[in-house]
Amino acid sequence: MKQLVFQNINSFIRNQDPKNALNLGYVAKIREFFRQYNVPDENYIVKENKEIIFDANLYLDNSDITKLPDNLTINGYLDICHTNITELPHNLTVNGYLDISYTSITKLPNNLIVTSDLFLGNTNIIELPKNLTVVGTIV
Repeated sequence: MKQLVFQNINSFIRNQDPKNALNLGYVAKIREFFRQYNVPDENYIVKENKEIIFDANLYLDNSDITKLPDNLTINGYLDICHTNITELPHNLTVNGYLDISYTSITKLPNNLIVTSDLFLGNTNIIELPKNLTVVGTIV
């Protein structure tokens, strides 16, 4: 039994970087990202598939944010108005309103889901993707 465990550990280490295999580096980057905006660790989880589930409203308006991580689901509102962000992440779901007004965003990502209102005021967005889902109003 000892030899079998030892062989499995050796092959695991030999074939993959354990830090990457366990997403430890990715989780650390996500924690560092949210901590710079004073977001408590208990507000989100990072799943094994690198999906981030945020269980609170996320107000980053008037902050110095320039990018959000991919595969982000926010179970609340996302307010990034008056920021220097230029694009939204891939696989973004906002279970609340999304306010991107007064940003430099020019295009919405495919498969964006917003379960309330989407605020686009004072952006340069001129076309909406065909697979955009907005349950509320687009303002």
